[in-house]
Amino acid sequence: MDMSDDAFPFEPSDPLFSLGAITRITDIPMNRMRMWIARGYIELLGLRESQPALQQGKQHNFTFRNVMVVALMKELNALGVDLRPAFEAAEQWMAFGDLPGEMGAVARREPGGLFDPAEFMTLLVYSNTAPHVRMVAMKKDAGGRHAIGLNELFFRGERGSRVLFVNPIWHEIMTRAGAELTRKDGRSKRKPSVPGATGEGAVS
Repeated sequence: MDMSDDAFPFEPSDPLFSLGAITRITDIPMNRMRMWIARGYIELLGLRESQPALQQGKQHNFTFRNVMVVALMKELNALGVDLRPAFEAAEQWMAFGDLPGEMGAVARREPGGLFDPAEFMTLLVYSNTAPHVRMVAMKKDAGGRHAIGLNELFFRGERGSRVLFVNPIWHEIMTRAGAELTRKDGRSKRKPSVPGATGEGAVS
C-alpha cells in the first residue's frame, strides 16, 4: 500500500491542512504543538519559511504526509521516545521505502506507506542504538493471525526497543483527515448572510 492516488481520497502531497487542522486530527493541543515547533522538535516541510507568517497569525497549510509524521511522532513519544528522535524516526518512515531482500525486508513498501495490508502488519521498531529505525513486515499466518519471530522485533536482543503498529494509526489519521476536509468543504460552501447586503453586491 502506498501513497498513490488510488489509495487516497485526496492527494497526500497537496497542502490541504492548516496547523489547527493538524492539532484536531492528531489530538495534540495547539499550545503544545506551538511549543514543539518553537523548540525545534518538529520541522515540517515549509514550516521554517512560514514561521514569520504563523507568528503574525497568518495561515500556512501542510500536507497529509506532514500530518502522518506528527501522528507517528506523538505515538512514539507516548512509548517513551524523546520528541526529536521520535520526529526523526517518523521522518525516516516517510522518506524511505523497503525492497525485498534489502536490509532484511521481506516485502515492498513505498516511502510513507504500509507493507501490503492484505498480507502484513507494518511495524516501526525504534532502538536506542544506531540504526535507530527499522520497518518490519509482520506476516499473517494461514489462520489470518499475525505472527513474527522475536528476533524481528528487537535489535541485537535489545529489550529497550519500542514497537509501533502503524496500520491502525494510518487508518485512524486517514479517516480523521478526510472528515476534516469534509468539514472544511462544508464551511466553504456555506454563504454567511450579511445584514443589509443584497443583489450582486452581497458579500459571500
